[in-house]
Amino acid sequence: MINTAKTYVAFDGQGVLSHQLNKAYDAYLALKQGQNTLRFITDHDISFEDITDITSDVLKRRLETRMKQADNVLVIASEDSDIDNPLLKWEVETAIHVYHLPVIVAYVGAPALSNSTIQMVHNWLPRPLQALIKSNSIRVAHLGWNMRRLLEACTKYSRTKDIYPPFSRYIY
Repeated sequence: MINTAKTYVAFDGQGVLSHQLNKAYDAYLALKQGQNTLRFITDHDISFEDITDITSDVLKRRLETRMKQADNVLVIASEDSDIDNPLLKWEVETAIHVYHLPVIVAYVGAPALSNSTIQMVHNWLPRPLQALIKSNSIRVAHLGWNMRRLLEACTKYSRTKDIYPPFSRYIY
């Protein structure tokens, strides 16, 4: 299955510049390097030299340009994600409220999800996304870290095709 959609990827990248261990970033790299069928759009493709020289406003404008091109947003969550990371919160809120991107959440370290396990990993999500899910005001596809399922979800849900997950706690 080839994904013709463009997927904007959002995750807590704190510690990446200082080369600390970061499960979400490591998962993103593995996903990006592991196959060539997904087309990713993310802030982590900006070179490290560029990031140190640009302001927050310039970075956000660049990210918005990338979101405009996206068909959906993939939020990579892990148990060590900083759910209050300001840039991640901004990315999620902008993708949802400004660009109306379908939301797909992949949980690193959770190979399969059920109604009971989704409750355990819910607190790995950025706070704004937690609140939207709790209030049932957004439709989200949740999945464990599985490359085949991830590819299927990124291919299926698309703003341009007007296809969104059916409800806020949909386990894909």
